[in-house]
Amino acid sequence: MRFAIVSPDKNLYDVLTFRAEHLIQEINQTTAAQAVYNNFTEFIYEIRMAWL
Repeated sequence: MRFAIVSPDKNLYDVLTFRAEHLIQEINQTTAAQAVYNNFTEFIYEIRMAWL
């Protein structure tokens, strides 16, 4: 996990909110990538089954 250097004028709430939003974006990207991978593997499996 990456941490940003926080300037002293930012309060803790702003920092935690920013980190949470960033983490949610990373999770969403990972979930989207996993969904694409799952669809692709299902597609390959269906082609293999049709080929047999």
